[in-house]
Amino acid sequence: MFKIGVIGTSQIAHSSVQAFQNTKRGILKRVYSRQKETGDVFASEYDDVQVDANLDDFLNATDIDIVYIASPNTFHFEQAKKALCAKKHVVVEKPAVVTMKQWKTLNRLAKENHVMLFEAIRHVYEPNFQKVAEFISHQHIDGAVLQFGQYSRRMDDLHKGIVQNIFKVEMSAGVLMDLGVYVLHSAFHWFGIPNDVSYFPIKWTNGIDVQGDLLLKYDGFNVSGHISKRTISLANSEIYVQNKTLCIDSVDHVKKIEWHENDDCQILSEEAPRYRMQSQWNHFFDCLEEKADALTYYQKVHQITGEVIRCMEQCRQKNEIIFSADKDKE
Repeated sequence: MFKIGVIGTSQIAHSSVQAFQNTKRGILKRVYSRQKETGDVFASEYDDVQVDANLDDFLNATDIDIVYIASPNTFHFEQAKKALCAKKHVVVEKPAVVTMKQWKTLNRLAKENHVMLFEAIRHVYEPNFQKVAEFISHQHIDGAVLQFGQYSRRMDDLHKGIVQNIFKVEMSAGVLMDLGVYVLHSAFHWFGIPNDVSYFPIKWTNGIDVQGDLLLKYDGFNVSGHISKRTISLANSEIYVQNKTLCIDSVDHVKKIEWHENDDCQILSEEAPRYRMQSQWNHFFDCLEEKADALTYYQKVHQITGEVIRCMEQCRQKNEIIFSADKDKE
């Protein structure tokens, strides 16, 4: 049984705990929160969980061997760095870090301390996502449109002048970091690394992107991606193969896959898991148990994570979306 400590008390942290405990392979032992009262509320939903308000005490605890980081993006790097140096395996929510420099540093520390580093990019481990990858690997791709428009209730506050973390530059946030990471991971897994990527953001008055369009150029075809937190999209994502179309209901959590050819429609999907994060946690546990197939896929995902981080960093720089980590010259 893997013993896990969690940094963060958001809903995504709850979802992750429910998922890894449902595997019967992981158990929550500790929670770190800067406000102990907040940590106490989080921990009260589980059995026998220690709450720490001091990060060093949390990381030096001997009753955890995996640290799961679900804090705002801007804190990921420093928290992951400290956890790796404390010789803990690290699972960090997407996007793992802000810059390639940070990613390379974390990988070096993981190697030096003989521990593993994972980005919790949940959807690439789900069975239906992998069904798409397998199916299109045998097709000649003529193009694709990937949609992820998900209206954020925090937009209501933004219109009132109240800026929540998801729209704060100082939190390394914005729609590219929050939703674009799903679109880019999907494209890179399904079609490979593109020759060129362009990003056309719509910015709020504080300089953060709330909506945008991505254009990925490949040999012989293009992939466009639409991402938005200020609108909602009801459209499917589509992959084009001559006169045939593969329709995908949701890039971030594929539940339905339809293969349309002339007037025929074939359903390729299977029932999605109840706990979205369960597939990724089983994969992480398989890697830590040194199962060969899991380690092979881990290497692929890990490489693509680096490419996605590099791509998002370049897209932001070209559009003058600058975070504090971009100014780090050390």
